[in-house]
Amino acid sequence: MSLATATESDAVDLLMSSIICGAQFDAALGCMMSFLEQEGLVGARAASGRLKPYSPRHDPAGWTPRLPEKEWLPLTGQIYRRDGYLCAYCKTVDGQFEIDHIVPVTRGGSNDPDNLCVACKPCNSSKGDRLLSEWHGRYK
Repeated sequence: MSLATATESDAVDLLMSSIICGAQFDAALGCMMSFLEQEGLVGARAASGRLKPYSPRHDPAGWTPRLPEKEWLPLTGQIYRRDGYLCAYCKTVDGQFEIDHIVPVTRGGSNDPDNLCVACKPCNSSKGDRLLSEWHGRYK
């Protein structure tokens, strides 16, 4: 397929398949950019090559699948009862709480109760998918 003759469906198909299989991403991105330029949806800035191609932060092959809701909800209740409504990181008792994976699922963590803790929303959001050794608290 030539980039000059790329259609919208060609660009989308190539881009989506490259994201799924991790191959030919640069070609897919070039095809998509070619289409967007043809349609006048991007200007000289995008064509100048200043866009950084996407690459995942972590290998998705090691991810733990999401638990079904009927298994996740009882597990979260167990964690809230075990830890109380107290953020494991900043020790606050106020605010909206969430369940955090201490070792993120994207980094090989599991849904085992030993890898779960209660976290306030600001701490959980600021920690993201970092390990505790990479994250030094939301106030630092």
